[in-house]
Amino acid sequence: MKIRNKLLFILSLSLMIFISLFVTASAVELGDVNADGRVTADDARTALRYSVSLQKLSEDEIFRADIDSDGGVFASDARTILRIAVGLTPSRVIRNEYEMLRSGVFTYKGERLDTESGKYEYFELSKTPDSVHLLTSFEGVSLAMFIKNDTIYMVSHEKKAYLVTPDEIFSTLKIDKDSLLKGYNESSAYPPLKDAYSVTSGKVEGYNCKIYRISDGSVTTEVSLCGNRLIRLREFDRKGILTGDIKFIDISMSVPEREKNIPSYYKRYEGKAEALIFVGKLLGK
Repeated sequence: MKIRNKLLFILSLSLMIFISLFVTASAVELGDVNADGRVTADDARTALRYSVSLQKLSEDEIFRADIDSDGGVFASDARTILRIAVGLTPSRVIRNEYEMLRSGVFTYKGERLDTESGKYEYFELSKTPDSVHLLTSFEGVSLAMFIKNDTIYMVSHEKKAYLVTPDEIFSTLKIDKDSLLKGYNESSAYPPLKDAYSVTSGKVEGYNCKIYRISDGSVTTEVSLCGNRLIRLREFDRKGILTGDIKFIDISMSVPEREKNIPSYYKRYEGKAEALIFVGKLLGK
């Protein structure tokens, strides 16, 4: 296969998978940085020290300190945590893994159904309020699609390189870039469980789960929860046809730094000509 065709094959698979997207966890109280079950002035002080680089925190601690879920910990977060500690602001509790997705900052590993082939494909997805990072593998080539500031990048963490995806790729594949970006925003909207029109019990992937069904008129979302753990998420169109199916393997409350921003030392490729060089690098050419 020629390099140019290989490029289109890899990028088209990446984009098509993203277009179709839509470890047991305990309840998490945002602001409870040290996870001792209470939000106190100590938590506010820890968040403030981290915001000015006087203290290091783990990814989970950063998640709990990021009280407004904007992807960073700042003095404003410390101030809100202090207000919670003294009863001036209500606390916010995340009770299960589905609510983690709704928080807007998460990383999960799962298997997604390819509705055309009927096969499930492994992938990893990270989300912040202003970015998304989708990692998967094509013919043994590990590749991530990263979207931020309305720009779409292809990233090879193995090669420490990335491509600013040329607009020519979208036109060649007959993909509307604006629609893709709009789909990215819409795929981040998870309806609240309180809006479920039906809640039943049943076996899902061998687990005893509660199955919530939520509809907005055009899409029905089916959420399968076993205790705090999110097992499966399916979507159906108004005709009842399955349009999306994800089996969750693991959900984390944090996003690795390299999945929030492309590392500055990664080699940058841009434009149609350099796209071929980038793919050649992926293939070891």
